Amino acid sequence: MYIKLNNGVPETYTIGQLRKDNPNTSFPKQIPPATLEAYGMFPVFDTPKPTTGELQTAVKDGYELDAKGNWVVKWRVQDMFSDQVDENGTVIKTKAEQEAAYLAERHEQKVIEYTNAVQNHLDSTARDKGYDSIMSLCTYATSTNSKFAAEGQAGVAWRDAVWTDCYTILANVESGVRTAPTVEELIAELPQIVWPT
Repeated sequence: MYIKLNNGVPETYTIGQLRKDNPNTSFPKQIPPATLEAYGMFPVFDTPKPTTGELQTAVKDGYELDAKGNWVVKWRVQDMFSDQVDENGTVIKTKAEQEAAYLAERHEQKVIEYTNAVQNHLDSTARDKGYDSIMSLCTYATSTNSKFAAEGQAGVAWRDAVWTDCYTILANVESGVRTAPTVEELIAELPQIVWPT
């Protein structure tokens, strides 16, 4: 990415625009930096997005010179939402309403992500023991085969404990008691199955 200084103001500019704006100039395929600078054109280096809050976003806000004299992307952190108004200036939807809807949707997505991960964890653990799924394992709780019955009962107890803890964690996240764990952290917090010996 390049910029060109237009009366001292940096604006996005490309090699293609340089060639188009100078049709009578024969530029080499690879234009040397010194030539570009002679035409007021400078490379722009990307910079990492700044950290934002949950209801904020980072947007590119032009370019600036860094401490080394290089042109870099400048970022601005702003709120994701603001009051929506119609052509008469009447508020259609407040910032608070939009934020609440966004947070509710994020929470719903997080619940789906967590519950899918927990279900997969339950099923894969049961499969490791030779059962098709956690449901299959639990159906053996009343088996007439004592080994299968013991494993099925262990599966039922473990499944119930896992879901109880999972929903407690979700409730604590929703109420703000704790921050949301990653899926890996959530699985690591859940009880482990104790197979009968």
